[in-house]
Amino acid sequence: MVVYIEDIDFLPNPRLAPGGRLPFPHDPSLSCAGVRGGGSNIAYAAAKAGVHAMTMSLARALAPEIRVIAVAPSLMETPMTRMWTPAQRAQRIASNPLKRIGQPEEVAAVILGLATTMTFVNGTVIPVDGGSLV
Repeated sequence: MVVYIEDIDFLPNPRLAPGGRLPFPHDPSLSCAGVRGGGSNIAYAAAKAGVHAMTMSLARALAPEIRVIAVAPSLMETPMTRMWTPAQRAQRIASNPLKRIGQPEEVAAVILGLATTMTFVNGTVIPVDGGSLV
């Protein structure tokens, strides 16, 4: 499994042995913007949509040896979210269908599943967003 990670060099040899896997966490601040648009930052949202399209293109080009899947977290608990005022935090929680902020371990669990048991998944973006895209 291969996924694009921003700001690092691409794999020097992307053709791994059959069944080879490399976890690909998507930058949590950008992935949902590529699906629903960014409103105040149109170029940013368009760039993230391009990453999603690249995921699908690479999946087709590298299969069957390598699966390419993007993991698209939304609002996750980070040092930034801990700096919010109680009102800011409450507003974000209220806007999520699950009424909470996600934990980094929840994203890790999805990546672990993709790397181990979810072996028929390829060429898609998996949102880990508590339903915020609905």
